[in-house]
Amino acid sequence: MFLSVVIPVFNAAPFLRECLDSLRAQTFADWEALCVDDGSTDDSAAILREYAERDPRFVVISKANSGYGATVNLGLARARGDYVAILEPDDALASPDAYARLAELVARFPGIDVVKGDYNFYRGKSGRRERAFALRACPKGVPVNARGCGELFALPLSVWSAFYRADFLRAAAIRFNETPGASYQDNAFSFKVFAAAERVALADFPVVDYRQDNAASSMKSRKKVFCVADEMHELDRWFAERPALRERFAYDFWLFRYKAYFANLLRAPRERRGEFFALFRREFVEARERGELPEALFPRLGKRLPLLLDAPEKFLRYATWRARFDAFRRAKKNALSVRRSRDGWRVVFCGLSFVFPKGDRR
Repeated sequence: MFLSVVIPVFNAAPFLRECLDSLRAQTFADWEALCVDDGSTDDSAAILREYAERDPRFVVISKANSGYGATVNLGLARARGDYVAILEPDDALASPDAYARLAELVARFPGIDVVKGDYNFYRGKSGRRERAFALRACPKGVPVNARGCGELFALPLSVWSAFYRADFLRAAAIRFNETPGASYQDNAFSFKVFAAAERVALADFPVVDYRQDNAASSMKSRKKVFCVADEMHELDRWFAERPALRERFAYDFWLFRYKAYFANLLRAPRERRGEFFALFRREFVEARERGELPEALFPRLGKRLPLLLDAPEKFLRYATWRARFDAFRRAKKNALSVRRSRDGWRVVFCGLSFVFPKGDRR
């Protein structure tokens, strides 16, 4: 198996060497790294050239700035591998054998569409890692698909912890939405992947250290809340060309859309919240009028969906309460929490996380 690793780079110089070094350290060596520089204005381009000169597996592709989606798509189009992976320049691979272990899954299930692992929450300044356990809802180490395991659509998006069969992506016309910047483009891509894939294997080990202390991360932006709607509209377009898939996964899609819109409503800047809520409600009301909202969605969402459709003021009060409750819960968790994990007992005190392994009686 030959792997193409697409690394979309924009002004990532503070973290880029750590990312590239983690790839060079992999025990799985049959790869090319397509480092697509999206018009960086810092030292990123020079760092990429340095690595390409030292290791011919690194290929530098330079382009004018056009955003994350277009940058990854260019890498996917240039990829020569049987499988492709995406590696963010501010993240790093979690262990030297991370890709080798994913490759073992590919070898165990020849022709599988997707193999996907877990990840660690990572803070580079302290070196602290905390296992996400993001895949616990689904079976591990056996092929599944969304028809038999709808929980795939509820997994964290984490597009960078997987291998995708290149021919599968091309046949299903799965690409990233080419909207400006780096905003939510993993939403539509992930849903397309799981809707179209016949076989997905999940792995019970972390593949990537997912950095949490990059202040420039798009996840920290509260100004891009409307970009999530672009992703849902892209899914509308993609499904319009695949009516059988749209009918099969209508419930999963509208639940996914509701959760994405609601989460972004909670994090929207106060001055934009009303405008975004109008879009949120309008799209669901229009879907009901067209007969597209699945009946199963109503019991799943309880009173929330009728409130959204017919009592918007009450729904907004609920959303405000929920935002405050979530903020309180986060503050409480950071102050003091104790929970059991697969690693042992995990204690958070005043924002610091400690793990006491199983069998440790301290």
